[in-house]
Amino acid sequence: MRIYDIPISTSQALDNRIYDATDKASLISRNEITIDGKIDYELTSKKIDTILIEGNLDSILTKFNGKSECTASVRRNCVTDKSKNFYVDAARIRKHG
Repeated sequence: MRIYDIPISTSQALDNRIYDATDKASLISRNEITIDGKIDYELTSKKIDTILIEGNLDSILTKFNGKSECTASVRRNCVTDKSKNFYVDAARIRKHG
């Protein structure tokens, strides 16, 4: 048991859990979501709820002022409740501000 004089962050709490774990390799392997140091969407979507937006988002990401929009596909994957999954093709994505 640890006692702190200040609140700890969630990453500090996770660090403590990993440090205290007797089987660190098993804990790490259950949470592995990277391939060659990059986050892999397929691995991630099997472990946590994800939303994937695919399309040419340049018009939104490169404009700093004003409104802009583009179309993209949007896929939501819910690992705990498949009834919440959805896919939208040619969804309008708008930037405000």
